[in-house]
Amino acid sequence: MVDNQNSIISRKVAKYFQVQEAQGIPKIVPNAISPVVDVTPIPTFQATKSFFGTRTTTGTGTLVTIDADKDFFLTNLSYFLQCDAVADSTDYSVRATTNGLNQRIIQIQKLSLTATTVVIEKPFFTPLKIDKGTTITFPSAFTVGASSISVSCQGYFEE
Repeated sequence: MVDNQNSIISRKVAKYFQVQEAQGIPKIVPNAISPVVDVTPIPTFQATKSFFGTRTTTGTGTLVTIDADKDFFLTNLSYFLQCDAVADSTDYSVRATTNGLNQRIIQIQKLSLTATTVVIEKPFFTPLKIDKGTTITFPSAFTVGASSISVSCQGYFEE
């Protein structure tokens, strides 16, 4: 039997059994504790669908409308924004409905009189389930200047 030399384990065992370390802990108790490493493979998700949208006007663009009979799992989202210095303060985002709640997945704020280029690559290592029969949109609001927005997403459908 190996003698326990790990003081952290000894303290935890003493606390659990409500004994003082100075009184001694039976050697078999701490030695019976084995660290466990979870070696379950992390599943990989293969995107089978890709959608792309682009706009240069204020308003809301639709990236994809999800089928009413299938779940869509988002695995990656890419966003590119370029604005000239004349463009006013703006709000750019990507929105999707998950668990019945329409929410922002990405949000970008742009300050007035600032030329801006933003590139966001957002992988979802745990795919984000998008509700059936909903849309993934990319709204923006600006009144002057020029903006160019490109959005793409990848994912897969399940029935």
